[in-house]
Amino acid sequence: MLWLLGCCLFASCGKHIPGDIIQPDQMEDILYDYHIASSMSNNLNTGEYYKKKAYQNYIFQKHDITEAEFDSSMVWYTRHTSELATIYSNLNDRFKKEKQHIDMFLSAREEDGYTSIP
Repeated sequence: MLWLLGCCLFASCGKHIPGDIIQPDQMEDILYDYHIASSMSNNLNTGEYYKKKAYQNYIFQKHDITEAEFDSSMVWYTRHTSELATIYSNLNDRFKKEKQHIDMFLSAREEDGYTSIP
């Protein structure tokens, strides 16, 4: 009987992400889009801040979350760094694969004789 109780307690000690926090798979997808949008907005003029905000709002709408949900989830993840590190490790892999895909596309395009007009 004590063995069963011990197993139950041990199993409950595994990682548990509260229900009001965006779960890791969804958070990874959100952060993927969020960082792409942030990169795009870094090239905007200072007078175009509204576009940066529009990019962010689009990400929240796309993933059906509010900015407050995103912010509170990011606070939780920054307090649970191993979870956040896993997400960013996955993001790094995704960005590397995307870069390889783009590089292959550009290479194939150059082989076909397509060049951009300056």
